[in-house]
Amino acid sequence: MDTLSGLYTRSLGTGAEASAKVELTASDLQDLFHAAVETRVWDLPPVVEAQPNADGTVTVTSPSTLYEIEVRQNGTSHTVRYNDGVTSSAEDPRIQRFNALFTRVLRLLREKPEVKALPAFQVMCL
Repeated sequence: MDTLSGLYTRSLGTGAEASAKVELTASDLQDLFHAAVETRVWDLPPVVEAQPNADGTVTVTSPSTLYEIEVRQNGTSHTVRYNDGVTSSAEDPRIQRFNALFTRVLRLLREKPEVKALPAFQVMCL
């Protein structure tokens, strides 16, 4: 979702994408800003990676999803990426904060009629 242009793009899981122009209200934008502040997204590193378990291992899952969020404030931007395909049992507050922010953004967007009208993600089984 690009809040400057209002364009929301969804991967359809087949290599194709679907986009819609989404109307964000002033209240929506304020909610998104508060979510970014509450999760301290500006304090997160550009790439959030799972911390290894005590024995130094991580779990790798494929396929995985790469999440990316860019926030802008007062002319400054900050981008954070997280790949959910690398996990561990070690609790990581950075990942929890990133997930909390992404969950709030997705919850807001999924309620928009323009987003609901887009084709659903298609799962392919081989």
